[in-house]
Amino acid sequence: MPDEVQKVTIDPVNILKIVILAGAVIGLLSLFLAWFSTEFLWYRIDYAGYDFYFKGLEHPPPYPAVGYYAYMPFVVFAAAAAAAVCAVFAIIRKNGRTAVLCLLLGIIMIVAVILYITFPESLMVFSAGDVGLVTDIKLSEYLSAGFYFAAAGSILVISGGAALLLYGKTHPDVRKAE
Repeated sequence: MPDEVQKVTIDPVNILKIVILAGAVIGLLSLFLAWFSTEFLWYRIDYAGYDFYFKGLEHPPPYPAVGYYAYMPFVVFAAAAAAAVCAVFAIIRKNGRTAVLCLLLGIIMIVAVILYITFPESLMVFSAGDVGLVTDIKLSEYLSAGFYFAAAGSILVISGGAALLLYGKTHPDVRKAE
């Protein structure tokens, strides 16, 4: 067994891949944080990303019949998972083709976030225990941490992918080394 220790180099390419990985992890966490939050009488109503779909199965008809927004946290989660896998493989295998894929996955994430926030005002049903809230709601007025995590994660994935792509274009010798 050789006594050589493999040196870990900290170069701009690896830092950008870590930025992509960090954005993907933040995007993954967003599914489990509240995307919608309001107070109704003395009850606080919070809906995490996964609640939009699963609570809809318990209390029809609000989800998924109301609209596409119920699926947007899952779209962010799937794109973030793919970006995380892409970034991990890029770090481990030194694959130079990850920039475009990560950039596209980040764009999918931000489009899902924008579609969520631009959903038009409509009649929605929310519940917290035995209390239900049935009213016209515009989702952009009740944003919570999960939404902001998804937006931040998508921006990190996009910026890391775009910077990695530009760095590869301006430094062709780095691309050949990978």
